[in-house]
Amino acid sequence: MDQSADSKLFVLDDLLSQMPDARGVPQLMVPHDNSDDGAILFTPGRSATSKAAILTDKSIVADLRALLGSVSFPDPLYTLSILPLHHAFENTCGFLTVLSFGGTIHVFDGLRYIGKNLEEFKVHLIVAVPAILDAVYRRVISEAAKAGQDKKLKLGMKIATALYKMGIDIRRKLMKEVLDKLGGRLQYIICGAAPVELETLKFFRASGIEVLAGYGLTEASPVVSGGNTKVNEFATVGQPLSGVEVAIANGGQGEGEILVRSDIVMKGYLDDPEATAEAIDQDGWLHTADIGRFTRKKSIVITGRSKSMIVLSSGKKVFPEEIEALLYRHGMVRDALVFGHQGPSGDVVITAKVVVNQEKMREELQRGPTEDEMSQALATVIAEINRGLPSFKEIRSYFYSLQDMVKTTTLKIRRGVELAAIDNYFACSKASWQSLRGKNIDSIIVPGQEGLSCQ
Repeated sequence: MDQSADSKLFVLDDLLSQMPDARGVPQLMVPHDNSDDGAILFTPGRSATSKAAILTDKSIVADLRALLGSVSFPDPLYTLSILPLHHAFENTCGFLTVLSFGGTIHVFDGLRYIGKNLEEFKVHLIVAVPAILDAVYRRVISEAAKAGQDKKLKLGMKIATALYKMGIDIRRKLMKEVLDKLGGRLQYIICGAAPVELETLKFFRASGIEVLAGYGLTEASPVVSGGNTKVNEFATVGQPLSGVEVAIANGGQGEGEILVRSDIVMKGYLDDPEATAEAIDQDGWLHTADIGRFTRKKSIVITGRSKSMIVLSSGKKVFPEEIEALLYRHGMVRDALVFGHQGPSGDVVITAKVVVNQEKMREELQRGPTEDEMSQALATVIAEINRGLPSFKEIRSYFYSLQDMVKTTTLKIRRGVELAAIDNYFACSKASWQSLRGKNIDSIIVPGQEGLSCQ
């Protein structure tokens, strides 16, 4: 056919013949200098404001190499992409690392379709955050209970775990029904951004799926440590990646600020030399502001964040993350935020904001819960937690909400935004912490409106 007869008709072979010679590496793929800026990412931190971290080609590739030197996965590798690609965690772990392994990436259709996508694509690996793993675990348990199979499921988990500890690994055979609902081939889950509940970890390990919990921050491109395919301790964020130096600021004895030194460390913060100097010292150590310690196997345990640490009038220190983890163990708690509220007398009161899981309570009551029932249920949870805490760590005030808290793209609570709204309410209303105890605060405290002037 004469191409001139139709200006909209193009012959692929003709177009390919007109393209420039593809031999050699395209210049666009070769950085002029490996210290050139590769990406500028705003930190997704929990404060009200974010800083722009400059990652270089060198730091991004260094983190990629460190990951490749720490884990090994099936070949061929099929994965499901769940988290947003603009987040450093997904970009490095779920995208670049998978491509480096020559893997195939399937993009999910949305949170409500994760189960369907797992069955459809039959992936070996997903990269997720704890909230997603908890949701998968709760769904499996809930479906088993509805089918009258919950006792059988729990017995299977116990037998599979016991045999595994004895060196007999038939977990995937015993838990085949569960695995089939997850596609049948899921073997690993890389998880970060927050701690994973112990019960959730036990469920996945009993099913023959390893949850490789990791730790990182945007300023480190972002992965610093993670459980690997040889050493994967529960309640830790794994060992430092290959070639990454991690130290504890107090000399490695006990708890202290986590320091990181490696090529994975950012170049600095955009247009903020003071913040850069504060974050990276003269010896090249990145000060993470996270508090942690090493286990005997050199895995890292995160115990809290220095920026969210509560300092009581007695001088004693409390990490809210520790108390939040206890709250999350209760089914009626969907979200939790613990903070120190300073009253007029100067006394610091440990306070909790809890988002109630209405669906869980509705299942238990077989009807919608009343305000009084939610308040009483929360009071029972708080009392139980306080019985296991030293007196200075006890939750003295608490209130609840039915609305989700403001979160980052990896589902971390924006502490700064939430606390600004609470502080604004106390400043405007002159209310005492006692007046909110056990109350629903949805109508009086609205995150995002903290900038409004007092009426």
